[in-house]
This record gives sequence, structure tokens and C-alpha cells, in this order.
Amino acid sequence: MFNLNIGLPGVDSKTDPEFIPFILIFLSFNFSGSVIFSYKIRKVLTNLEKQNGAFDIVEVGDWGAEGFAIFKKYKDRLIVRCHTPSFVSEKYNPSNKPYLSNFIKFLEKLIIRNAKYVASPSKSLIKEIKKYTQIKGEIIIEPYPLQSQHVPYKLAYQKSFMANRPLKIVTVGRLEERKGQDVLCRALNILHQKGLPIKTTFIGADTPLSNKETMKTKLTKILSNKTRMRVTFAGQIPREEMPQKYTEFDIFVTASRFESLGFVILEAMRA
Repeated sequence: MFNLNIGLPGVDSKTDPEFIPFILIFLSFNFSGSVIFSYKIRKVLTNLEKQNGAFDIVEVGDWGAEGFAIFKKYKDRLIVRCHTPSFVSEKYNPSNKPYLSNFIKFLEKLIIRNAKYVASPSKSLIKEIKKYTQIKGEIIIEPYPLQSQHVPYKLAYQKSFMANRPLKIVTVGRLEERKGQDVLCRALNILHQKGLPIKTTFIGADTPLSNKETMKTKLTKILSNKTRMRVTFAGQIPREEMPQKYTEFDIFVTASRFESLGFVILEAMRA
């Protein structure tokens, strides 16, 4: 007898026969558990509706087709809120390992194509999505709000433009091809060749690539020896520290090949 326990609370694979098809999909197509998570959402919604009545609107995210298991039931009142679906993100990160299986990416497109509403933070993301699938439902553009709880009333600026101090440049974002940090590295090499006094800090978590290399290693190889001495990879910094961190630099730079909204640009403008 085959018995599989994946630790989902409230679901027993031995007593809940409806769970078995999702186990098979999980094993066959995707190891991230996206479909299993979707099934869990459906179970929670069903229990809530028994207590409170039917929902008028149900909203799900685009990533990992998390609305798959509820798509048929809530199709006429389903909102898919898009950030960057995996089939778009992978296009701009060709050296990364695939985030999700082709089957899950197919489901992402299916749900976005047939949802009653599709909410997006920008028109540019909708334009990218339409390269891969139609959008039959109504499109809602809702830019992300800036969080203000971590911004002090008055920021302590440390800028002082002096001839004997190099300009301090910062770029913020996870280290990946989509963010275009490789373009910035090549530009920095040119600036240092010209003898311009600059120091650059990369803020953001590193990511593994499919060739067992990391993005940080790839960027370091692009930098010339002279440039490398004036570049710092600071890693990820807590969000609550970032408003003050921006003020420590003279210039903010982003070289992203694509952004669904470009949140760090808004944060830098705010600082």
C-alpha cells in the first residue's frame, strides 16, 4: 500500500479520495506544490462559505496557478492579481533554473485568460502577458501603494558633494538577469576606465543560476579588477532599513530589462 503524507493540515490522503488526483498531478508535473496549495485554498473557501454564505468576489495571485482548483467554481467572480507570472519572469532570466513546470505555466495562462477580472500594477505587465495569452476579462490597473510605516518623519541625509569624495552609486534589487545588473557592471567598467571617482553598492539577495554559478559570481567576473575594488555587494537589507539607506548615496541606478511596476524606483524617489 502506498501512503503519502505531505503535511497539509486538515487533509488526509487516506480518507479524502478527492485529494488523490492532486497527489498525482503534484508528482507528475510540479515539485513546488502549487496545485496542492490551490487545492488547500479551495478547501478553506468551501468551509468559509458553509459558515458565511457565498462570496461575491474571490481574488487569487498569478504565480503558480494558485487559483487552479477554484477556477471552475468561481470563474464568473474571480480576480487574478498579477505581479509577474512565471512565464514572463523566466523570459528575462534565461540562465536561471525554471521556476515552475510547463504544466503549471500552462495553468497560469489558462486562469489569466479566462478570469472575470485581471488586476495589474501597470500597463507594461499587461502588454507582456498578452504576448503569451489572451485576456478575455476586464483589465484593472492598480499601481502598488508605497508603505510608509518604515519611513521616519525626517530622513537624515548624508549627501555632501565634495571634489575629494567619490560619488556613491546604489542599485537595489535581487541579483538576476531581469534586473540588468550585468549592463550596469559593463557601464561601471567604462566609467572607471575614464577615471571617474565612483563607488557602487549592489543591494539585493543573490540567486543561483542553472550552471551551478550564482548571479553575484557572474557579475563579479564582468567587473574589471579596477572596478571590482570599488564595488560592494551588500546582500539583502531589511525593508525597514531601506528608507534611510537610500539617503546614504548620491545616485540611484536601475538597469532592469523589465519591471511590473519598478517599486524600488518609487522608493528611491521618495527618499
